[in-house]
Amino acid sequence: METFSKAKAAAAKALELDDGLAEGHAAFATAVSRLDWDWATAEKEFKRALELNPNSGPVHFWYSYHLASMSRLPEAISEARRQLEVDPFPVGTYIHAGVIYYFARQYDHALEQIRKASELDPKADPAWLLGVIYREKGMYDEAVREFQKMGDHPYGLAHLGNTYARAGRAAEARETISRLKERVGKQNVTYGIALVYAGLGEKDEAFAWLEKAYQVRDMGLTALKVDQCLDPLRSDPRFQDLLRRVGLPL
Repeated sequence: METFSKAKAAAAKALELDDGLAEGHAAFATAVSRLDWDWATAEKEFKRALELNPNSGPVHFWYSYHLASMSRLPEAISEARRQLEVDPFPVGTYIHAGVIYYFARQYDHALEQIRKASELDPKADPAWLLGVIYREKGMYDEAVREFQKMGDHPYGLAHLGNTYARAGRAAEARETISRLKERVGKQNVTYGIALVYAGLGEKDEAFAWLEKAYQVRDMGLTALKVDQCLDPLRSDPRFQDLLRRVGLPL
């Protein structure tokens, strides 16, 4: 949160000095969406950035995330592909495209992007992305191995716990919840705890932690519309209410 607060201030200052900076508009758009959930302003700023420089890889990068958050997935894929056209060589460009394909639930396409990244850099090891793809394909053992590579990273622990839960390994899922709860107030873990409870099918606990995430403006909520881990909650009226409060389309 502090990182994006500083980024917002820096982007606003840069735009005061030069309103013609495409990357400045994109940085400001990204900050206001994550900090303020001001999706309309973010959309306007991204459009301005693309007008100023339609060949900016970073602008297409951040705009594709914004579109994915809004569940405008065909558009998000189009932006990710555009980034590949203007900036085709960095490994991160392919991994980013893989993330967008993951949120679009096109898992084989996501794996293809990882393969291309590995061809450029054999040391590339996007453990989180591989983990979530394997989990959604039902390859739970492979997913666990990827998340374990992330050590004590809170995102890794959250998705590890969700994977354990969906694999029927409830005791291990609850152990990850205990580890995450030790970090409450120190790291953004409220959303991650909700993911594990959702995997366990404990909806009331999941919503309780999503509400805590809302209160602290946990940035995980920007994925609320598309996060596969929350699928068990989507038919509940409480989920629609949360989407409305975060400002995401119902």
